[in-house]
Amino acid sequence: MQTKSSSLTEKQQFWLGHIEIFKKSGLSRKEYCDRHGLELQHMSYFASYLKKKVGRQNRSDGFIKLTPDPPVVHLTMRLTNGISIEFPSKSLQDVLRSLREIN
Repeated sequence: MQTKSSSLTEKQQFWLGHIEIFKKSGLSRKEYCDRHGLELQHMSYFASYLKKKVGRQNRSDGFIKLTPDPPVVHLTMRLTNGISIEFPSKSLQDVLRSLREIN
């Protein structure tokens, strides 16, 4: 989500920076907000608002800038009892936490 930062307010620039870092973090939006002391509702609002605003600005030259989503890497965990669990690699911490809670 890149745009001319001069056309954004200071508050919009603040949220745009956090949104760009969040997207690269591999965390859920809630986890990111909790770690950085941000309000989840505010981040959700600005993510939606800035996506629309940036989209309009990117179309001003007649072209729309497309950026591909990063590929999702899946991990497979095979247990000794023959059960296999497949999940996105960014969920590894959640899966391990859940497995620890079972014991």
